[in-house]
Amino acid sequence: MDVNNFKTISLFGRIAYGVSCFENTITFLQYNAEDWKMVLKYLWEFSYIQYLDD
Repeated sequence: MDVNNFKTISLFGRIAYGVSCFENTITFLQYNAEDWKMVLKYLWEFSYIQYLDD
């Protein structure tokens, strides 16, 4: 992906993209997704936080 593609994406969009890449990596490496469920849930919550300092 070209870095310039991220110029118009919000911070939360970038976080969502990163978490999605992490999920794909877990799948690619054939790790058990259930083992990562708690971590992924926590990471996805970042995209719903209204104020990052919370």
